[in-house]
Amino acid sequence: MEGIFIENGDILKKINADDIYYFTRDNSKTYAVIKDGRFEVKASLNYISVILEKNFIRTHKSFIVNINKINLIKKSTGNTYNELLWAQTQSQLLQKRV
Repeated sequence: MEGIFIENGDILKKINADDIYYFTRDNSKTYAVIKDGRFEVKASLNYISVILEKNFIRTHKSFIVNINKINLIKKSTGNTYNELLWAQTQSQLLQKRV
């Protein structure tokens, strides 16, 4: 997959797959999280997981993560782990439990 279209108001904009941090499903909508924010994608996570390149992995039923954007993986309690992704524009750590 070279890119995917994201919805930004009345505009559909194509973004490169390398720019995507992760996809998430929230309230029956799918979102791509990129440097500039979170944008709705008109596709299911199941469909996205089929068309994505190998550098994306499904870590949870609600998340597909670009492994090139993972800075570290921290063991949590039991057999769970947290992926830590750095979102440069938001200057914060996005933590997702896997």
